[in-house]
Amino acid sequence: MVEQRKKRTNWMKKTFIQAIEQADKTKNNINIILAKEFRLFLDSIKVDELLKKIIDGQTIEINTVIKFSPQKTAAKAVKKEY
Repeated sequence: MVEQRKKRTNWMKKTFIQAIEQADKTKNNINIILAKEFRLFLDSIKVDELLKKIIDGQTIEINTVIKFSPQKTAAKAVKKEY
């Protein structure tokens, strides 16, 4: 009786391990296929042409402000030198 239970338990463990290993292999294969397809998609789109289409007819405006303001410690150091 005990021996049959051990055999059944071992069989269940082996079956479970095989199922987990198969699921892991399947997951890895799916990831490889998806990565290849995504790479092919990225290679097929032409970013420079897309950007040209998006920017064509648009006006680009760039505003820049540069301010110089003395720091309190730096101002004190400058005053001491003169």
